[in-house]
Amino acid sequence: MSEIIIDKIIRSSRRSIALVVTIEAKLVVRAPYRVSMEYIQNLVNSKSEWIERKQRQFVRKAKDLKPKKFETGEIFYLLGEKYALEIVDGAKPHMWIDNNLKMTRACLKSPQKHINYWYIMQARQILEQRVKFFALSIGFKFKSIRINSARTRWGSCGPKNSLNFSWRLVAAPIEVIDTVVVHELVHTEIKNHSRLFYQRLRSIIPDYKDKEKWLKENTGAFLL
Repeated sequence: MSEIIIDKIIRSSRRSIALVVTIEAKLVVRAPYRVSMEYIQNLVNSKSEWIERKQRQFVRKAKDLKPKKFETGEIFYLLGEKYALEIVDGAKPHMWIDNNLKMTRACLKSPQKHINYWYIMQARQILEQRVKFFALSIGFKFKSIRINSARTRWGSCGPKNSLNFSWRLVAAPIEVIDTVVVHELVHTEIKNHSRLFYQRLRSIIPDYKDKEKWLKENTGAFLL
């Protein structure tokens, strides 16, 4: 059996080891500080069949994905809904939804920049609203909310309860967004992925596993 290559190791005060295959088909290992490199490599090698299968899946997905051309009729997602792009006249860069996702021709000088910015603005509004809703209704306390451009990590919770979310998440249906939001809010109380953590998550989102599965299976819709 050939040795599996580890592309990145992230060490922290976590209690368990997590193996993550990214959409770029890279293997990332999240491990506690105390665990030796020999133990990590042996664990990775023992999971070689699963790792290689996931890597092949992402490689196939990458071949199927076509870069956006920013032409009328292309499909973009917001809150799980499909919107066809419509290029309209306009001397100033502007984007908005009015049945379709409308983009002025001025945006076409750097369309990727404008579509990303538009999504970031949507994410700030939607994610702040959902975080505050659950924090207020259930009693979670958080320090801040930040929006980033992560492609493989939809959310995270810092040691001082600062919450981070990828703007790409707002392409998903609201119930999937809520699952990620609650997942990170539960981390403000329980910093690991123990059985107690998942019991707490399940008490708020009973079908969280279905939502997490949907997110894994539909990642391609968010790759802008």
